[in-house]
Amino acid sequence: QGFGNVGLHTARYFHRAGAKIIGVIEWDGSIYNPSGIDPKALEDWKLEHGTITGFPGATATDEDLLEGEGDIPLPCAKEKVITIDNAHKIKARVIAEGANGPITPAADEILIANKQLVIPDIYCNSG
Repeated sequence: QGFGNVGLHTARYFHRAGAKIIGVIEWDGSIYNPSGIDPKALEDWKLEHGTITGFPGATATDEDLLEGEGDIPLPCAKEKVITIDNAHKIKARVIAEGANGPITPAADEILIANKQLVIPDIYCNSG
């Protein structure tokens, strides 16, 4: 969630380490490709077009990708995107907080009860 400073560079590092980036959420749309999205190609597209929408390497989606089938969702843009209302829908076993405070305290309790590991923002975004 987010393809700015934190989201872009996190996607790059994960991609270099062999991870597959399957979805990206931005303020103006979300894209998905189960075969993987090349972060560099998406960065080039966004720089040229000002948006991730229309990127030819993925399909637009209305699905809430934070609740999707990915292994490690990376909320990297906004506070309070995982709340008491959607925490129980998160399927991933690990969530890495790239943004400041993307998980509310009540949602955190749900994730802990479900034995889901939250890597706190202080570790993921300490720069």
